[in-house]
Amino acid sequence: MIDALRNDFKNMVTYHYDIEYYCSDSIDSVCSIEGICRCGFITNPSLNGVDVTRIAANIYSEIFDKSLSTKRHNLINSLFDISEDIEKYTIDRILRINKIWKPEFWQINVCSGYYGQEIDDIVLNEDVVETINSHLEAAFEIDNLSNRIGFLLELENGFILDEIKNKNYTLSVVDIDDIIFSNENHKSRILIEELEHYSDKNYSGIRGVVKKDGQKFKVVDGYHRLSKTENKLVKVLII
Repeated sequence: MIDALRNDFKNMVTYHYDIEYYCSDSIDSVCSIEGICRCGFITNPSLNGVDVTRIAANIYSEIFDKSLSTKRHNLINSLFDISEDIEKYTIDRILRINKIWKPEFWQINVCSGYYGQEIDDIVLNEDVVETINSHLEAAFEIDNLSNRIGFLLELENGFILDEIKNKNYTLSVVDIDDIIFSNENHKSRILIEELEHYSDKNYSGIRGVVKKDGQKFKVVDGYHRLSKTENKLVKVLII
């Protein structure tokens, strides 16, 4: 079980709530005597946004600490092309595949303080934790790059395209001008979406999976990530 999934992510999400006060007008009330209001009650707490990139980094840092066992694990996996970039990509993709930005997947807990109620912690619902945990554990058991990426693509899409079955992958950096978006209709729909979470400021991971097509590279997966970057060079997985 990956305990990092049960962390308090209050500092990695944005949220809103209202406060209602039930103060007495009496001069003998605690508020009047002390000059401090302790009567505030939080109502309608809601989640506005989730920083998936920061949450993924937090989970990675807890799973892959600086211990000797972690260094040994990384050394062994590097022999099979499972680098730090791939481990981080795995966590990020699984979090996004499970749509952790959905408000209904979170629990906002309230506690009482000296000055009224306040937000205690903000955590993922336990059923969401268990689902993500099972996906991460299954992925981390795969120490072959091609099989790892295949697992992620099937998890997201439900199947593997025939043209990329049993293919090898290479992590590389290519010129964005050499990227081909063959499905123009899909790309045009993407361009009207809010993609700031994939801006170069907010996302520095692997931008997608591409298939070599002559001297160019056709996008297989990653239209959103590749559409948002303004960098000349992008990190991709090449088939």
